[in-house]
Amino acid sequence: MQSWYQDLGDDVFVSVSDTGYMNDELSYEYILYFHCQSKKTQVGAHRILLCDGYGSHITREILEFCQKKLIHMFCLPPHTSHILQPLDVVLFQPYKHYHTKAVNYASRTGCGDFNKLEFLAAIGSIQQQTFKRNSILSSFRECGLVPYKPSIVLTKVYEYEAP
Repeated sequence: MQSWYQDLGDDVFVSVSDTGYMNDELSYEYILYFHCQSKKTQVGAHRILLCDGYGSHITREILEFCQKKLIHMFCLPPHTSHILQPLDVVLFQPYKHYHTKAVNYASRTGCGDFNKLEFLAAIGSIQQQTFKRNSILSSFRECGLVPYKPSIVLTKVYEYEAP
């Protein structure tokens, strides 16, 4: 499987587990990757990492590493990623759109099977089109995170409770 993704570049993190699910080892590999990538553009001494409360994200080893590197993990409350997670709120919809366009283009140009290799070949373009500075800033705004406006999220919570 490594041959599928070995040429994607140093700024890409791809890893697999025997089960296909996230585990403690993959989470630790990811936090090392996050540290290396985020320190390149770090302003100030501290960094923040938003995550869900999945158990393998918050192991003792990861928490100790984060404490040492001044990475503050902020775990979102359970069942709130649809209103608090910037990727879910703004970025995944255009991501899905550009992924669909890539699949459609591939099938129109003779690709009969948009498999993992095809996906990995297209992912760079999909990410470039999706993760633009303005979109990322908008995603944090829509979640009430930057600037900090909890009323944005509270309004959505009250709307869900109304029925």
